[in-house]
Amino acid sequence: MFLSVVGQKCTMNLQKSFLTFEQLTLQNEKMRCKAKMDEIKRFYGKGDENSVSYDETEEYQEAEQLDEQLDTEIDNIAQQIAIIDKIVQTCDQQAKNGIKSTCGLTLAGG
Repeated sequence: MFLSVVGQKCTMNLQKSFLTFEQLTLQNEKMRCKAKMDEIKRFYGKGDENSVSYDETEEYQEAEQLDEQLDTEIDNIAQQIAIIDKIVQTCDQQAKNGIKSTCGLTLAGG
């Protein structure tokens, strides 16, 4: 049992590492998206009062929609990481309990 718990813990840690990498990748993409939105704001902010507002442009609206989508994906990954952390804690506890019971059996039987 001990080895299966340790194996599960290793698998969960590997999955967490993958999710953390994915989360960082999405955060980088979000930063690029925000930079694009800021660039659009600066470009349209230089126009006169009769010009199109930056937030009415298709390019800005697409970037804003992508930004919201990235927020959702980042939040979902954070939730998955939190679940994995709980599973890892459970594995740690099971491993500790397994070691204690194995030692107790050895001492009693020895």
